[in-house]
Amino acid sequence: MRRATFCGFTLVELLIVVAIVAILIGILIPVIGKIQRDARIKSARMFMDTAIAPAIEEYRLRFKYYPPDDVPSTNGSEILAHHLCRGIRVGEMVYATLIPAKNLVELNGNSFPELLSPLGGTYVYFVLLDTNGNKIGYRVVDPGPDKLLGGTVDPVLGFVVNATDANGDGVPDHLDNIYNPPDK
Repeated sequence: MRRATFCGFTLVELLIVVAIVAILIGILIPVIGKIQRDARIKSARMFMDTAIAPAIEEYRLRFKYYPPDDVPSTNGSEILAHHLCRGIRVGEMVYATLIPAKNLVELNGNSFPELLSPLGGTYVYFVLLDTNGNKIGYRVVDPGPDKLLGGTVDPVLGFVVNATDANGDGVPDHLDNIYNPPDK
């Protein structure tokens, strides 16, 4: 008489396979998270370099000065949206938007739309001055993925770093900021 043979896996074999899969997933999740974070940072840097900076320079070429840093408010994201994402009428001439309006976000309670970073934060924008008060350039700062600036704005000195770590991640808040023009 022939004995019946069972085809299949034992409980121990199945547990070993499940444990191996769980270990692999545990290794991959942080790696995938870091890849996604790095991609968002690169996207924000690219938006700053290919959209915001050229739009500010185009504004300067059209109007002979950089966008003011106090109109319509002192919020950098509102300023950039106001000057770069809407048509501007000067006499009979209407200038087209410099950055598409699809990048604007209307925030509840604000009177002006904001231009938000791909990282979800708001920009800091200010005009740089020389020691005589002449406008010599601009600075745009994206606070980065932690949305913490890590410094203060000074029109003559530029962005002044205060190496705080408000979110306690071990990295000073200013190190993940995205600057334009970039630091040398």
